Amino acid sequence: MTIITVYLEESDEKGDLDTGRRASRTSIRRIAATFVPSGLNPIAQPVDPYTETPCVGNQLENHVEKGSTTMKFFFVASRLALLVGLFTVLLPQLAAAGGLGMYFGDSRGDQTVKLPFGDQSFNNDRFEVGVVLDTNVARNELLNVRASLGYVYTDNTVGDKAHGGAFDLGIGAGFWRTPKFRLWAAPIVRIGVDYYDGSVVQILDLGFGGGVRFGLNWHVSPRISVSPSIAYQYLYIRETITDDFGKDQLNGSEQLITARFTFLFRDLRDVYRTRPRSRSR
Repeated sequence: MTIITVYLEESDEKGDLDTGRRASRTSIRRIAATFVPSGLNPIAQPVDPYTETPCVGNQLENHVEKGSTTMKFFFVASRLALLVGLFTVLLPQLAAAGGLGMYFGDSRGDQTVKLPFGDQSFNNDRFEVGVVLDTNVARNELLNVRASLGYVYTDNTVGDKAHGGAFDLGIGAGFWRTPKFRLWAAPIVRIGVDYYDGSVVQILDLGFGGGVRFGLNWHVSPRISVSPSIAYQYLYIRETITDDFGKDQLNGSEQLITARFTFLFRDLRDVYRTRPRSRSR
């Protein structure tokens, strides 16, 4: 009995039903249909993009497992390890920091992904929570360094719900300082990771960029300060899409506006002191 294998090309311009925006694949999907001349029903099988042969039995299961589990643990773990590593390197310098605390944030982002047939834009809503270190919360000194590392949950207008993390680092200047308040501004850099694990595709977004943050430290007690802030950031996005047929990478960008509310517990040395005036001769 002779088996004839026919390769059919299927355009992915409509996107995967799982996310509603998987039209972003740059390659053409291949489906291998094996027909038996005896009149049996055709069996459609996906083609392994590495060997150019149909995936059957355990090969298909292993291929799906490779696209989901390996992608999830390797890429996400490596990116989060990078964020934790950066935070750990900064920890010794911030060991004598003025304040340590937690932040809660809400952000709105306008993201654009560059597709082969045109750009696609959508909005991201994010909730953030994490830890923050600040070298100067209340002291009567100009500069401070603020670093934060946190968890990010993303929900966007195309139905993707992602989990990830973000690391932010800023060098601020307190241009208005009193015993009760410190008003500051800081240029900031950000590294962020978002991961979406769907039944059809897995999406990994790695973002890097910067912007500016404005904040107010309010010293409500000798040891506690609260710090609301708002930031604008522009991020470059590298998006990796993986499904049963392979992996594609896309470029994009995002404009992000974030509002945060931070609680800080200050060191005993982090207090406002009036500088003595120089005596005139």
